[in-house]
Amino acid sequence: MPLISIPRTYSFFLAAACAWSIASAQTTLTWDGGTAGTGRTWSSGSNWDSNNAPNGDDLVIGSGTLGGSATQIGGGNYMALSSNASAYTSTIRSVTFDNSNNQFPGGTLDLRNSSATPAQSATIAFTSTGVDAIKVVSGDVIMQSRTSSAQLTLNLNYSGLSNVDIASGSTLTISSHPVSGTATNNAVITGTGGINKTGAGTLILTGPTGNDFAGGLKISAGTVNFDNASLLTAPATKTADVVTINGGRLQYSSASGTILSANAGVTFGSGNATVDVSGAGTFEIQGTVAGSGQLIKTGAGTLYFHNSNTEANTFAGGTVIEEGIIYLGRSGSLGTGTIQLGVAGGGDASLIANLSGWTQSNAIDVAAGSSGTLTIGSRTSASNTFSGPVTFHGDVTIDNSNSLGNAMIFTNTVSGAGAVTKTGTGEWRLTGSNSSTGPVTISGGSVSGALGSGSLTIATGSIYDLYGSDRSTGALAGSGTIVLGANTLTTTSDSSSTFSGALSGTGNLIKAGAGNLTLSGTNTFSGATTVSAGTLSAHGTLGGSSLTVSSGATLAGAGTISAPTTLAAGATLASTSLTFDSSLDLSAVAGTSAHSLLFTLTAPGTSDTASINGVLSIGSHALTLDDFSLNTSALSGPGIYTLFQSTHAISGLLGDAGNLTASFDGYTGTLGFNGDSTALQLTVSAIPEPSTYALLLAAATGLAVFARRRRGSHR
Repeated sequence: MPLISIPRTYSFFLAAACAWSIASAQTTLTWDGGTAGTGRTWSSGSNWDSNNAPNGDDLVIGSGTLGGSATQIGGGNYMALSSNASAYTSTIRSVTFDNSNNQFPGGTLDLRNSSATPAQSATIAFTSTGVDAIKVVSGDVIMQSRTSSAQLTLNLNYSGLSNVDIASGSTLTISSHPVSGTATNNAVITGTGGINKTGAGTLILTGPTGNDFAGGLKISAGTVNFDNASLLTAPATKTADVVTINGGRLQYSSASGTILSANAGVTFGSGNATVDVSGAGTFEIQGTVAGSGQLIKTGAGTLYFHNSNTEANTFAGGTVIEEGIIYLGRSGSLGTGTIQLGVAGGGDASLIANLSGWTQSNAIDVAAGSSGTLTIGSRTSASNTFSGPVTFHGDVTIDNSNSLGNAMIFTNTVSGAGAVTKTGTGEWRLTGSNSSTGPVTISGGSVSGALGSGSLTIATGSIYDLYGSDRSTGALAGSGTIVLGANTLTTTSDSSSTFSGALSGTGNLIKAGAGNLTLSGTNTFSGATTVSAGTLSAHGTLGGSSLTVSSGATLAGAGTISAPTTLAAGATLASTSLTFDSSLDLSAVAGTSAHSLLFTLTAPGTSDTASINGVLSIGSHALTLDDFSLNTSALSGPGIYTLFQSTHAISGLLGDAGNLTASFDGYTGTLGFNGDSTALQLTVSAIPEPSTYALLLAAATGLAVFARRRRGSHR
């Protein structure tokens, strides 16, 4: 390929309308100066020694006759490379752009220092403060050191911002020599100026060497991608606006971690700021973040606001965590404004506390419709507090990995219909009001405080603690532990559920709601149990000071109840094989004819029954069969069916004989006490067939006639 050689004695100007279109040739074309002023046009053949403008191949600056001098492309002109060539390679020694419109509209422009031996350093300098110091219209531009021993410097030696405008689909890459190990003195950005990234394309900053430009990086559009936070500069003293994001995106794509210095202030402008941690690594911001904009966190990686800076961040636009993790390393990590966790159709997103003893005051809104798992968590050894209101529009996991005793505390209101799953060994404590309606599942650790009206499921080994106040919940299920303390738990569900765990403490249990709550565990609480609505099925051990079944409610089951038990008028007892270890009082239902006592009769010794290891009281209202509802559909035959068996004589009266006998399914049943009045039994007898009645009647008639004849014969 031919080389294009520019003698060291000349500088050149590129006219505003000219294009560089270089075709293949095997000669060296030398710029001979042409006419000064506007006549020095790249495309004019009179400016070249062959009287033909170059067409194709490479432009070499800094070798041959130019040597170590610099080439100034200045004035009001611009460099425009626009042909159908797929790539341009410019090997440079030192180039200064002293204008405001350097355009690279096609192909790939590769600006690198020489790879010759010995290695030659090079500088690309921008001295203007106008717009579009670099404008990539299409294709890609690469500024890179070719060797690890030479330096390529992008020098911003001016005081203002210079726009770097990169169109959608294009990239500008500024990187050091791509070699393994530690490389020093590679491609760096220096100077007192700054960079304003505009356009929808991507500016890529790569390499292990830090940059040192004082004017800051402003991202107004598109993306700035980096793999080392030192590329964003690390000022020696606290400096505001080192990075400003106002409508663009800052992207960290490495698998390892990087730290933006505590001296580097960050600003989120009104156009909002997207921080994309797209790799598996952690991007740590130690400086103070200010501004009016909103933070939008994207990418699966971690954004960490570290506690090396004790100042709270003050940005006011709120935060949206679309994907990945935000670590809260200090109080006020996320400024002011609402924190939105997740987005509709988004992936896994997490908000994690990573500092002991802090308070985060933002409102938290868990979004509905996420395709991933949304998590609010803690990773510290001491308690942390979320003091803002929390709304669960979508499902969320509350993950506290602290040891027991160190809580993640929500002190404000909790609302919403989303499902909540508690994981981790630590405690989630709710001290504010809770109007949420979604189900709560405690899969690990403990939950204490106010729950909403949704169902509560407690896994084995997990705990729900009422924490000093009366609480209510929906359907109760699971196999964990409920710590009542001295308080009252009310279940309000209209659906059926089973809880096989244990209730402990001195508090009380109220079963409300139309549903059926089955308690099948060993419950040791010592307070009162009230069945105010629906059905309480006792299939385990139920302790307490008393058990009261209200009008319209039902007590059922086959377990053991150690509390004195009383049925109110209108209440129902449906015992399969309940054992009452204290007493059972039926006096309010006796004589009401309300069919309050439900028993299924199958066979003597296997039918429904109730055992009382104490006193059974039926009162003075004359208990009759009209107080029972007997299911005889599976009755096997006659016999004595024990309905109630007591260790003491039953206290109370039975009704008149006419109210103690009933016929059913070919049988008659008669209610009565056993010999020592310790059992209330139903004696079932078969009703004779009609033919049997006829024979008995005939026999009775014959005996009567015979008797009359005998009396007549004696007269």
